[in-house]
Amino acid sequence: MRQNFAKAAQIKQAGGCTTTAYATTVGLGKDPTISIRVEVLRSWLETLGRQEIPMEGICRAWERISEIVAGPSRWSKVRGPMGAVIATLQDLNWRPVQPTVWEDQNGLRWEINPR
Repeated sequence: MRQNFAKAAQIKQAGGCTTTAYATTVGLGKDPTISIRVEVLRSWLETLGRQEIPMEGICRAWERISEIVAGPSRWSKVRGPMGAVIATLQDLNWRPVQPTVWEDQNGLRWEINPR
């Protein structure tokens, strides 16, 4: 997808590096591998901050969906925004502990308050 975007925007030369093309022309923030992931996580936190559903119910659903989405073919099992967040975090080698608690690839725990 990102190569098609780069070609359509005419920012990539034949045989050139797609990452370098984004970095030197429009910025890495416009690279779909970055911008789409950022949008998925931002939307999740914004939605979570507005929810009136009790957090314990969201946590139970998170646990179930984490089990379903686990594994190498995770994206074929994603069925909604929560699954997309979990799969995105896994793609980044982060561990999606809870809806607002994520552990990075170095084992550092991030606790996010969406409200």
